[in-house]
Amino acid sequence: MVATEYLLYTRLLAPVCLVWMAWIVAKAPYRERFSRLLVVLLVVLATGFLMEFAGTLMQASAFGRAVARAAFVPGVVDPLLLLAVALAAARPDERLPWRRALAPLAAAAGAMAFVFVASPATWNEWNPWSSIAHLVYVNGLYLAAFIVLMRAHQGETRRYRVHQLSVLAIGIGFVALSRMSAFVWPGVPGWIPYPSGPTPRITTSYQSLLAVLATLAIVWVAFTLRRGARQARPHRIMAWTFVLIVAFFAVWLLAALGDLALEINILWTGYFGLRWIVFSVFMVHAVLRYQLFDYELHVRNLGVFFFSLVTALAVALAAAAFVGTRAGDLLAGHLAGLAAGAAAFGATYVASTRLLQASAASPTIAKSDARRLEIYEATLELALRRPAASREELIYVETLREVFEISPEEHENVLARLGRAPADAAGTPRPSA
Repeated sequence: MVATEYLLYTRLLAPVCLVWMAWIVAKAPYRERFSRLLVVLLVVLATGFLMEFAGTLMQASAFGRAVARAAFVPGVVDPLLLLAVALAAARPDERLPWRRALAPLAAAAGAMAFVFVASPATWNEWNPWSSIAHLVYVNGLYLAAFIVLMRAHQGETRRYRVHQLSVLAIGIGFVALSRMSAFVWPGVPGWIPYPSGPTPRITTSYQSLLAVLATLAIVWVAFTLRRGARQARPHRIMAWTFVLIVAFFAVWLLAALGDLALEINILWTGYFGLRWIVFSVFMVHAVLRYQLFDYELHVRNLGVFFFSLVTALAVALAAAAFVGTRAGDLLAGHLAGLAAGAAAFGATYVASTRLLQASAASPTIAKSDARRLEIYEATLELALRRPAASREELIYVETLREVFEISPEEHENVLARLGRAPADAAGTPRPSA
């Protein structure tokens, strides 16, 4: 039984991935307001999960319980940030509605966090994470962020913006709709009681899946009915979201069965954190797909990262179980496991990255030409979205044209594909002869 306690390390998967993704986005060459807000969101999410992990690890102490209560604050902030990310992506040229929408929501969130965190009596009476007020607030903002992106996607006609918005909508749609399972989670006051029987986790898993799919069906039908004659169909986004949800619930069901076999309650309750790994992968793809020339290499590096992370988890579990059992001290096992896992991650990542660089085949000339034109066209489309591009955008486009050696003819062809005649591309840097 002592060894199974170290499965708590699975809670570290989400924050480590989120911090890694935030670092990748922060290094993106083209820093939009959307990508900057996304970095903040990922860091806030990671902070909350790390605080939860630390609070659980030290739950026997007063400090650990205080850290666990404080973890509620990032949980109140992240819905606002997610909505701001969606608004910045959907309306890149408009000011965010701080006074009209975001500021009142922030005030309500702050009051909620103060009441829940500052009052130990309130915390001891019931869990604020499962309060009706918190559920309506979080799930409402998540769903609003998804709706904002779906509306933007249906009204968009530009090629690269359509692709970016569809990827963003799938990622946010998955994390928003899968959160609807909280309404049927055991112990929510006034709602469904904790299921009876020998397998309550399995029962809750099925109830959660039905609640999520029901919400998905309602949103799917609503966007299909309100779609205009020339607007994009929502079927592709909804279908991808459906596939992600079903696949994720299948993995979650296996975790519930694992908990049942081990007589613990650790893997199953990691549901809400692991969702954000899927979300972060889609967000990073939407940001970097048309910004990095060596994007395929970064995708392979991401695969190396996940492989190294899983290897580190296995080493950490083995080391913690060995030391904890021999020493008879749970804390000593935790310290040994964390140290061994960190060392295993570093060694695996460095070795795998060098092996990948040594074996990676260089792209063909044809593929390189297609890739540089694709990135240039996407960047120019971004710069031309406003009547007058900013000075930073013009400098970036001009630098990109010089680095990629875009000829005047290629530039004219790109403008034609974007539906902009050279004479109409006001404010766009002209190619040098």
